[in-house]
Amino acid sequence: MCQDNKPSLRHQGSLLGNERLSDSTHLLTIKAPELAYAARPGQFVQIKTSRYLRRPIGLMSVDREQGLIQLGIRRVGPGSNELCDLAPGIAVDLVGPLGTGFNLGLFGEGACETGPAHLVTVGGGTGLFPLLYLLEEAAGQGIPTTAIAGFRSPAEAILQERMRATAKRCIFASDTGGLDFTGHAGEALTSVLDTWHLRPEQILICACGPAGLLENIALQCLERKIPCQVSLEARMACGIGVCVGCSIPVYCHNGGAETAESETTYERCCYDGPVFPAARIVWPSRGGIW
Repeated sequence: MCQDNKPSLRHQGSLLGNERLSDSTHLLTIKAPELAYAARPGQFVQIKTSRYLRRPIGLMSVDREQGLIQLGIRRVGPGSNELCDLAPGIAVDLVGPLGTGFNLGLFGEGACETGPAHLVTVGGGTGLFPLLYLLEEAAGQGIPTTAIAGFRSPAEAILQERMRATAKRCIFASDTGGLDFTGHAGEALTSVLDTWHLRPEQILICACGPAGLLENIALQCLERKIPCQVSLEARMACGIGVCVGCSIPVYCHNGGAETAESETTYERCCYDGPVFPAARIVWPSRGGIW
């Protein structure tokens, strides 16, 4: 009788800690060794709640040696409120890791010949969570990093100490001032790129956050010819690509709208993504319907 040696996607984890980061955000630490071993930056899990559908949550950090994962969760409704109120010691039903994550091997061609590669992460809101995992992975590979994080106000700023301990350079932006940069994260990225002398192929920009911010970053990168990957958010049901309810508009070719072949199609955010090359996304300003 043949045995299926594929790793299971369903896991029973144990909640070790529930830390309140702000009035609306919590950090869950879960023991789930098999999941931690298989997880990669940019992937996510589906967590069971008392509601009908599981809730998709991006992986914020992974400790493979200890078998731990961390998830950042913001209160936005009954399901996320339930997760934020979980008590340590209970069992957590997880499906994952799911989706296609970030790829640190996709620096521009010739980066090694022209100088050291440099990773820049740009995030806002809950988009900071998967980027922290990416920064930790890059640090482990010896890749220099700059982290740009945007908040509405200093009172909503979270994870500053942890990001400063992980990234080589951090820039915290606030729309109302009071942090390193006054303005949104996209404007902070512009100020950084305007002062750098690195060649485009030496830089990889990875972003996660609201769609408007991601479009701003993507168009900057297209103009400057800098490789860029974006992690998108969409309403998900199954999380494994079956229901196609989270489909997003993309160009059929990596060249995007800049090429003669600009036919479009749809791909599943949960399965083909959530991380995509920014040049492939049909952004709203270019006719994409979200």
